[in-house]
Amino acid sequence: MADKAIQWLLECDEPWTRYRTRVDLLGQPETDSEVRAARAAMLSHPQVRQLMAEAAAWPGPPLKRHNDASHPLYKLSTLADFGVQARDRGTSSLEGGMASIIKAVLAHPSAQGAFQTMVNIPAAFGGTNENMWTWMACDAPTCSAAYPSCAPTRAFERWSKPSRSRQTHKVVTPPARCIRRGKAGRLPTRNNPRRGSH
Repeated sequence: MADKAIQWLLECDEPWTRYRTRVDLLGQPETDSEVRAARAAMLSHPQVRQLMAEAAAWPGPPLKRHNDASHPLYKLSTLADFGVQARDRGTSSLEGGMASIIKAVLAHPSAQGAFQTMVNIPAAFGGTNENMWTWMACDAPTCSAAYPSCAPTRAFERWSKPSRSRQTHKVVTPPARCIRRGKAGRLPTRNNPRRGSH
């Protein structure tokens, strides 16, 4: 039964499914010819190229709801799940490739360690009705997981220099640390627009 399921996945029209099946389920190395072929097909696929182009619009429009699949945040997380990495270039119009997208995400870390997104929270919900950089417990894990998934280990290590070791430690596990400290679940307000929110 398992063999049939694997074969079914390998015959899928989606190259990202074939790629992840070979790497995750069959344990084939990235140097394997079939893995390389599946990865090349994935990176050249129009849907993946479109996702990369849309992720490059980071930060995109301010988040107003968390089920908006059109937002660059979810393009980035999908690319990370597929296995797209910082070295991947995407379309010719995507200057800097995935590396430029990751750099844009890294440009806005919060004091608590989570990566921030642009949001606009209505005053009726305790917000300011203004666009602002902040993080939310429901979104920060997506950014935090996508960056180390997309970036090569050496790039993550370079970013994690000793001078930023405390920040990096918090970034790796922001939800648990912030929740333990009672910082999750608080909206940015007029008096304190930089607070983490949920």
